[in-house]
Amino acid sequence: MRRLARRGLARAARPPITAWPKRTVEAPVPPQQRDRGAAFLMALGGGGLAVVSAAAAYTYTTSSEPIDVDAHPRCGCCARVERFDALAETYDDEIGVDELVMGLPLLRRWLLRRARGDVLEVACGTGRNLELYPAAVTSIVATDASDAMVRVTAAKAATLGDGRISVRRAAVETVAGAYDTVVDTFGLCSVDDPVAALQAMAGAVRPGGEVLLLEHGRAHYAWLNRLLDRHAAQHLLRWGCSWNRDYVRVIEQAGLEVVSLRRFHLGTTVLAVVRAPPPGGASCARGTCSK
Repeated sequence: MRRLARRGLARAARPPITAWPKRTVEAPVPPQQRDRGAAFLMALGGGGLAVVSAAAAYTYTTSSEPIDVDAHPRCGCCARVERFDALAETYDDEIGVDELVMGLPLLRRWLLRRARGDVLEVACGTGRNLELYPAAVTSIVATDASDAMVRVTAAKAATLGDGRISVRRAAVETVAGAYDTVVDTFGLCSVDDPVAALQAMAGAVRPGGEVLLLEHGRAHYAWLNRLLDRHAAQHLLRWGCSWNRDYVRVIEQAGLEVVSLRRFHLGTTVLAVVRAPPPGGASCARGTCSK
């Protein structure tokens, strides 16, 4: 009884419900206001498109202007080596992020999976390939023309503790010996005569061996090649690198046989496996052969 009495008192204390609350309905947006909003968004998008188009047009028109520098500038090898000596200590920090964004560590690994036996690496720079060699490699001789680069590579080799690695100072054009594989990653851009350098590499390979190349140079597209040509001299002074060379042509001029050739990054990155043709055989490039 007491419980029923308490419930009755609680109900009596509640205020009577006179009406259910009404839903608030927003007034419809007038058509004129909707049109103004759509027009604003279209103007904003159109303005962004105009900015992008203007930037693209500027890039194209400026790259189409006459080029007042040599499309293939030359630089004394000593001057290049001095530049590499100056860059050696900070080189990895300066290019590390760029290489990662472009996927170059994967391309290096993809290329080096073909390495086998006794390997000669030319223009090794700061030894960025040392950790990537597969178990099929029995020895690695890493060479570079820059004393400072050689010191950085030797320090890395000591840290790795890989007994297969030895480091020496040697210019690309002077390499010799008998190796199963010769490796060059981004080294042909750093010599004055890439054809002679590539022929020297091929001459250091045993019969049946291969030269593995990863290079950066000319693109598939004329507008991009004009940009590379236009800024080639400045890039050479900054990095000691000629970044606008045609490596398909270099391989053809060296008289080497192309085992495989792939291009990335609008054609500017070339990954190639080449070898010296057999005596009396044909040299082939891009599917065409000539005696």
